[in-house]
Amino acid sequence: MQMEAVTAKIEREIKLLIRSDHPQFVADQIAALPALADFRLVPAGRRVLHDIYFGVSDSASTVERMALRVRRIDREWWLTLKGPSQPDDAGAMNRLEIEAPWSQTALQRVLEELDRRNLFSADINSVPLSMAPEKVMQQLGLRVIQRRETERRLRNIFWAANDDSPLFAELAIDHVTYLLKQHRIAHYEIEIEAKSDAADSAIAVFAECMLDRFGTALQTLNIGKLAIGRAIQQLLEAGLYAEITDSTQTLKPSAYDTIERLILQRQNDL
Repeated sequence: MQMEAVTAKIEREIKLLIRSDHPQFVADQIAALPALADFRLVPAGRRVLHDIYFGVSDSASTVERMALRVRRIDREWWLTLKGPSQPDDAGAMNRLEIEAPWSQTALQRVLEELDRRNLFSADINSVPLSMAPEKVMQQLGLRVIQRRETERRLRNIFWAANDDSPLFAELAIDHVTYLLKQHRIAHYEIEIEAKSDAADSAIAVFAECMLDRFGTALQTLNIGKLAIGRAIQQLLEAGLYAEITDSTQTLKPSAYDTIERLILQRQNDL
């Protein structure tokens, strides 16, 4: 039987940070919206995502520029490789994405892409794929660099004026928990992902409507969850746990300024 090809696509999305002393409350308000301006929001389920990220080393070239993960949703495992984000004229972030259910074909495709970029090379035939995905990745020579869980609430976005309008974007309301050695630290954000080729300008308009509606509780976010988690780990190693988290082990609003500075410093060091 011929295996289905695993192809790359361009992911187009806008991310907004929930920056508030009460981020869970803001997230619940967003989830309760039936509509916003000219847009209709339809509940599309809830998922719990278990993510494990891998790298070759702690160097930024292999960790920050590419995001390699295995994800468990219920009992199904997925393999994903994402490239660096690039902004477009509409304000969305575009990035290469290779994502497929865990399989030999998917793993081979991801390894080929890493090898093409001179980031990592391994022989897939040297490891039995009957092992758990995490063990396979480690046997290939990769190391775990981050673990996290995400409670994701999904909303499909349609034009409100037309009940028959096609889906053009998806809203994900994310409660992220970084699973660190001694702490579980929470972070909240939303993602607005285009689901059609003509949706770039529409998701930018929707994002602006969200910013207008929620004011200072939301702000544009141009850094990924992986980089945020890496910065949190660095701050914890510096003994700054109490400075960046509140009594519920959630990142304080002020912590994001420090996190952004650390990430920009790391990028400038490349």
